[in-house]
Amino acid sequence: MRADAVVTVTVGAAQRAHAGLEFSGEYGAPTPAVTFSGCPDGPTAFLGAFFVAEDGRACVPVDVRVGDGPARHVVISFFEGRCPA
Repeated sequence: MRADAVVTVTVGAAQRAHAGLEFSGEYGAPTPAVTFSGCPDGPTAFLGAFFVAEDGRACVPVDVRVGDGPARHVVISFFEGRCPA
């Protein structure tokens, strides 16, 4: 992530019972949204994970918002092949 950037990633409402994000550094229930804030003095990396229930295969829609800009809707395939957009 670029310095001083703020990015929010949100799992689509229909998939929240089956998928989530874990970037807090603590084990617990995955959350449907995470906001990442870049360090002011350089690029920032984050350790964490996406969780997908059952066999781990799913097409998971997420919205990615940079700052106050419009959300970009993407679908991530977790071992599911090509997913509809």
